[in-house]
Amino acid sequence: MRLGIFLVAHDYFLQQPHDFNLSTRYYNPQYLVRPNSEFQVSWENRALESVHSFRLSEKRKSKVSQILDSATGPTSFSEVQVSHRLKTDLLLHQKKALAMMVEKESGGFVGLEFPSVWTESNETGECAMKVYRNSVTGAVQLREPELCLGGILADDMGLGKTLPTLALIAGSLNDSAADVEEVKPLTLIVVPLSTLPNWENQIQKHFRKGSLRYTLYHGPARPKDAAFLTKYSVILTTYDTLKADYREHSSRAGLLHGLCWHRIVLDEAHVIRNQSSQVFRSVRSLSAKHRWCITATPIQNLVEDLGTLVEFLRVWPFDSPFHFRQNFVIPINDGDSHGWQRLRSLVEAISLRRTKDIVELTLPAREEIIQSVELDTEENEIYRLFTRSCVSAIETRGSARSCFQNILRLRQICNHGRDLLPPDTRRWLDSVMSTDDNSGTPGQSCENCDGAIQDSDSEMDELLGCFHQICKACFEAAQDGDSPGEPFCPLCSESGCEDKKDRDACDIDSDTSYRPSSKVRALLENLRKNDTLPLRPGEMPIKSVIFSAWAKMLDLVEKALEAAGLRFQRIDGSKNLQYRKHALHHFRIDPSCTILLATLGSAGVG
Repeated sequence: MRLGIFLVAHDYFLQQPHDFNLSTRYYNPQYLVRPNSEFQVSWENRALESVHSFRLSEKRKSKVSQILDSATGPTSFSEVQVSHRLKTDLLLHQKKALAMMVEKESGGFVGLEFPSVWTESNETGECAMKVYRNSVTGAVQLREPELCLGGILADDMGLGKTLPTLALIAGSLNDSAADVEEVKPLTLIVVPLSTLPNWENQIQKHFRKGSLRYTLYHGPARPKDAAFLTKYSVILTTYDTLKADYREHSSRAGLLHGLCWHRIVLDEAHVIRNQSSQVFRSVRSLSAKHRWCITATPIQNLVEDLGTLVEFLRVWPFDSPFHFRQNFVIPINDGDSHGWQRLRSLVEAISLRRTKDIVELTLPAREEIIQSVELDTEENEIYRLFTRSCVSAIETRGSARSCFQNILRLRQICNHGRDLLPPDTRRWLDSVMSTDDNSGTPGQSCENCDGAIQDSDSEMDELLGCFHQICKACFEAAQDGDSPGEPFCPLCSESGCEDKKDRDACDIDSDTSYRPSSKVRALLENLRKNDTLPLRPGEMPIKSVIFSAWAKMLDLVEKALEAAGLRFQRIDGSKNLQYRKHALHHFRIDPSCTILLATLGSAGVG
């Protein structure tokens, strides 16, 4: 360390070597990065950039969870005065989140209450001077580093991450009621389409009337003039809208990309985790002083998921894929404990996370009830035939794809007999049941385009965890970007897009008489029980939300609800924003509407 201080004190900097042992980890904190230049990587070292990404095993996921849960911040902290623009009191854990966010945005190296990537200290002795120490790597430098003026709010789902974010925005505005019309620091909030109505509701609920000017930047009628947006303090938009603007204005700065934002907030920020996706590039290219990621899952399947957020946040010196992989991914893949320790230090320095277990909330305990459903005679026969054929197919082919496809089909049969199965599988069932010959196997067709599944498509066996049967052409067409990244299913994934229309391949003849499946009959019985429970005067009835991965399953549930005379609302990928807002509002305030149907893709976040 003293050698490094001596070199910097005399304006000497160690540059990259022309040749070195690739089996040895290389880190040079003395490298001189000139203004507006990138870290120069020698061609020998570029091999590190193509390191293979490993999906986290269950054991490593558990370790990652422990690391994320360690970022609880200090035991005591100085509370921040909340702007009078807010009419809602913050809970203690929300006050702590606000204190963290205010401290991060304030910058500085000394007097910090929350962990930081960089700290300042005075070296004594022969070379007495002020130095800056990296709390993640231990590296020391004389030059003042560029700070990340933001971070990650990673509280568990349901702990109210929106309110401290709104309190942060309110605090940056002039707290004089007479100054509402003044030009305010611009905050851009980027959200999945499914959470856009909730953000509007939260603003209206928590801000005093007229104390915050906000607008939506979404849909074909969105404004084309930047001057219009600057009249507001908060702009709400969606990831898809931002991505569309980025594509539309690829040769020049789009409306959102042409503004210099005071603050950018990414809700459900894990949406950008695919570093090669267009949505990440569109977010990455925005200009802002402060950047925030709001997500309960900053790491899902890859350690690189966090690296993408770090790059967006500009957490120097780890905000390049090369440096993130070198400091974290490679050591962790090699089983080096230093990699895990660095990851823990980084997470604690840039994020705050509390779980429901450590936060005192006045909420009733969650109760999980698993209700077993027995298949009726016809469903059981279909299940038996398909199981027998599946065993034969797995023994013959033995591929993971065969296992995944067959598990999916059995799930669909359990949900609604033959009605959710794709056409080729139903034709096979008809043939088997009419001839009593089940020597064949169900046809394999793509659920996205109905095309045949080829044996060459088996390379995707380990890529999709949803079990959807997708051909290689549809899979590759859906991926967003040219380089390897987090793959997603074109039917159900939300990676890079918050609103994908469910296009299951099964067809249901609306003219035929409908008979609910065993599972739907059990669902109806459960809903009827809720309706018979006594209510106290003024108490709202029990509300039920029914999720499904398949829109066609919701079509079938709809028929059962209509036949039973039960009122409901529905949101899925085919519904536009106005319809969703109306459906959610109606479900919330109408006592007679007690059921909401929703696909996982359209309402699985927020």
